[in-house]
Amino acid sequence: PAVSDYWSKTFWLNETPYSRAMSRNRYQQLHRNLHFSNNQLRIERGQPGYDPLFKLRPLLDIVVPTYKQHYTPGRDLSIDESMVGFKGRIYFKQYLPAKPTKWGFKLFVLTDSTTQYCLKFKIYTGKANNEGCVGTTSKVVKDLLDGYGNKGHVLYCDSFYSGPALFQELKEMQIGACGTVSDNRKYFPEALKKKNLKLKKADKPMFCVTEDKSMLAVTWH
Repeated sequence: PAVSDYWSKTFWLNETPYSRAMSRNRYQQLHRNLHFSNNQLRIERGQPGYDPLFKLRPLLDIVVPTYKQHYTPGRDLSIDESMVGFKGRIYFKQYLPAKPTKWGFKLFVLTDSTTQYCLKFKIYTGKANNEGCVGTTSKVVKDLLDGYGNKGHVLYCDSFYSGPALFQELKEMQIGACGTVSDNRKYFPEALKKKNLKLKKADKPMFCVTEDKSMLAVTWH
């Protein structure tokens, strides 16, 4: 719904918690003037200590830790990308054609797989930013899972994140992991790569399995 719908006089939209809390005009005034940071402390882009999320940092520092404080997740966790729609001018705006919201801020989100509750998120601000910004996918995963080791959790993720090297690092954190994986990932078993399986479309369905200590890889045709 449009923001104005929360103050609509239509009977099925009327009397929302928002309209009871304040008038529409008051909300719009707050929305236009909402500001979290002290501009006098801002460091310009290209200078040491620059933070691309400077204007949001005070809010993020309060909101993100609160997610964890008020919820205990189940065993199964997942990590995926999410989009916050935005078409304005900012250099780290992303375009993801496969997502329902194609333009905007890309978030890496850790959730409880069962309830979809958001446990933690990081905003992607580009590869070349200073410390504190998102870097490699492996770093993203480990940053999001910080504080969830040694608790019996299992992470589920797609091929954007999955890989033997990352899964080994998660094992050392006492976190299980499962996900699809591309066969060009480092340490992927040579025997299971497509070029070595020599399978044809007419071949009967088959499974190929390799196991190295506590890690299992399966491919099928």
